[in-house]
Amino acid sequence: MQQDMLGTDALATVAGPFKDFFDKLGGKEGADWLSAFKRFLRKENPWDVAFVHRTFGRDMRKEGWTLESDVPVQDDEVISAMPELVSFLKQGENYINGNMLMIRATDLGCPWGQRHAETLLKNQHLIPEEARKYYLVFTGTVWQYRGGGRDVPYLCWRGDTWYLGFIWVEGGFGSDGRLLRSRK
Repeated sequence: MQQDMLGTDALATVAGPFKDFFDKLGGKEGADWLSAFKRFLRKENPWDVAFVHRTFGRDMRKEGWTLESDVPVQDDEVISAMPELVSFLKQGENYINGNMLMIRATDLGCPWGQRHAETLLKNQHLIPEEARKYYLVFTGTVWQYRGGGRDVPYLCWRGDTWYLGFIWVEGGFGSDGRLLRSRK
């Protein structure tokens, strides 16, 4: 009986992970696995979680702004796939002011700040597709700019990608805005 060059055990060791991968592709989670594999090939995070960054990607202090408040980030804090979109308006409201938004965000358990927004910006596959029709507000970080006004970060969909900007807290926030929180 003739054996191949690798040997039966070596071949089984190499073939096992491939067999497992192709079994998963054919199973009920196949689309999820295929999507993760495509992200891996594009050198993106293939998993449906991302660790929240410990530092700001866009530190507004470098532009002369002052950090008024910021939600702390845990060492191992992650954002899981498809965070929950949360409306901050109550029945009959068309908009609320920024101070009320800050209170509601706390009451609704939506403490995310700029580092959460930047993590989502780098892992856009984690943002629910339905979120594209809203701007996403992150009240956990408040910046004061040179003129004295206060801004919070937000993400908005611009046709083919998400964009990070800053929005005036003293302005109104309407029905086209949403907060985010981890799904339970």
